[in-house]
Amino acid sequence: MKYNAFISYADADYDIVENLRDRLGRYGVRAWVYSIDRTLAVDAWQEIESKLAESDLVIFVVSDNTSNAEGQHRELRLALAKIVPFAGNEKIMPIFITGTNPSNYPDELRNKNGLFLDGYTVKSVAWEVANSAFPPLVETEFLKPWRYPIPGEWLEVSDLDGAVEQYFDIGDKLYFRAISPTGLLECYAPKVEGLFWMSQKNVKASRDKDADKVLEARIPKVFRVSGMIEIMQRGWKGWHANNELLSMSNVETPKG
Repeated sequence: MKYNAFISYADADYDIVENLRDRLGRYGVRAWVYSIDRTLAVDAWQEIESKLAESDLVIFVVSDNTSNAEGQHRELRLALAKIVPFAGNEKIMPIFITGTNPSNYPDELRNKNGLFLDGYTVKSVAWEVANSAFPPLVETEFLKPWRYPIPGEWLEVSDLDGAVEQYFDIGDKLYFRAISPTGLLECYAPKVEGLFWMSQKNVKASRDKDADKVLEARIPKVFRVSGMIEIMQRGWKGWHANNELLSMSNVETPKG
């Protein structure tokens, strides 16, 4: 299998890196990650060197774990020695885990611009990497036939019919929550400030991740995927009771 990118990371950061890998895949970019993609029957460093050489981009994830990750430093040395002289320095893209102490930045990448990653920005970082480094792959991916979105992803209205035209315009945003047994998509629609059931034929994946991020910050908690899961776990009565307690604890006590 041909991989488009190689992700170098400290072992302790595997969780967020695997999440990033999966998100890149949603945009058509195949990223090789040791914890998932290694071949057990092949010498580890032989395979790593091979995948580094084959990839069009090396993503180097910097965190507070990087300074003690000898294997990650060895991957960087391999990339600098065997890739950069032929493909150029732009083939290496640093991604910094938010909050990382700058003292952990490798000297070779200290003056190189990169992106900042945490649990809340995996989608937007993956989109920026894919869209900036692999625009043809992204375009090809979005031309493929429809596939079900992941809860929490944003969609946009792409077609109108009698059921939706009185509520929406082409391009209006929808926050996907769940799918019904009949295949309808349950979405929170900022335009109507509530839930709306949409047919798959009327929507497509959103590509404006910056706008999506702004809209997501304004979604009431009850309509978020996390809120939906909490309601399912607690039940409506328990969910409301818990949120009333939280509201009361946030009210400042009057000073006498």
